[in-house]
This record gives sequence, C-alpha cells and structure tokens, in this order.
Amino acid sequence: MSHPFRTVRGRLAVSVVALAILCAAAGLAVFSAFSSTQESSTNTFAAGTVTLASNGTGAVLFDLPNMKPGESATKCVQVTYNGTLNAKVELSGTHSGGLAQYLSTSVTRGSFPGSAPANNSCEGFTPDAENPSLWSGTLNTFPTSSSPISDPGSWSTGSVHVYEITMTLPAEVPNAAQGEEAHAAFSWQAQNS
Repeated sequence: MSHPFRTVRGRLAVSVVALAILCAAAGLAVFSAFSSTQESSTNTFAAGTVTLASNGTGAVLFDLPNMKPGESATKCVQVTYNGTLNAKVELSGTHSGGLAQYLSTSVTRGSFPGSAPANNSCEGFTPDAENPSLWSGTLNTFPTSSSPISDPGSWSTGSVHVYEITMTLPAEVPNAAQGEEAHAAFSWQAQNS
C-alpha cells in the first residue's frame, strides 16, 4: 500500500511542475509587445550628367594659308551646356609651328541675339557687358589643358555662351615669319562644380 505522504508529495511535485509551466507561459505573455512596421517606397539613385555641345565640334575654324602682315580673321563658337549638374567650363588649346609666336590671338565671350550663324560666323555677336575679354596674347602662349582659361560663373542646364576667337598677323611682323606655319585646336571642357 502506498504511503499517504508519498502521494501528497507526488501531487505536490506535479502541481509545482504545472505551476512552473503556467508561469512560464504567463511570463511570455507578459513580456510580449505590440509591433508595427513601416516601409518606404523603392528609392531611386542616378548620377547627374555634364554635357557640352557646340557649333564648332569637328569644324575647322580657321584655314588661312597665305596670311599677309596686318591680316586678321575672326570666328565664333557657340557652346551650349546640356548637363544636369551645375558645372564650371574651361577653354584650352594646342598649338604648334613657327608662326604661332607671331599670331596675336584673343578670346572674347558674348552672345548672339538668336541662333548661331552658319560657318562659325560672328555676325550679330555682342560681347558680354562685364568681363568680355577672356584672354589675349600670342598663339604660342595660348593656355593648354594644364592651365586652361576659366569661364566666369557656373553653368546650369541650358546655359549658352559664344566665344569670339580672333587671329591676327601683326603689320609689324618680322621678315622671319615669312613662309612659317602654325596649327591650333581649341577645346571646351565642363566639370561639375
């Protein structure tokens, strides 16, 4: 026959285990929390652009094979900025040949009243009211890409500027210039600012 103390003790042990299970379950319920989640829509990232266009791209601006002392020629290049980022624009060039040391060169910034004339003509060109002269000197000292001419101000989408480039063989050029040649190319570069 079983001992009454053992039965009580067994029932007590079962009760303690059951109570522990209930407390554990109740404890989980006590420490639970409400929750809510919010999420944004899909985000988009895209790099901006820096884009220049001109009516002088790929064009030969000057073809002067028989210049004489005192002769001058002027051409205009209209540069348009189509980039989405604000940018700084710089002008530089390359040059070579013995005549480069004698050719007076100047660059003036301005505008046309409408669209650019054909053949890089400067017909209708108007110099800027402030700081129109960007550079002048002899062609052999024209700034290269390592030390370019900085266009004043910042360019934004749709900015348009015209550059008048004048090349002159001075009337007082020395006889040593006779038969010499010079070659030059001009380029504009935009960099986001």
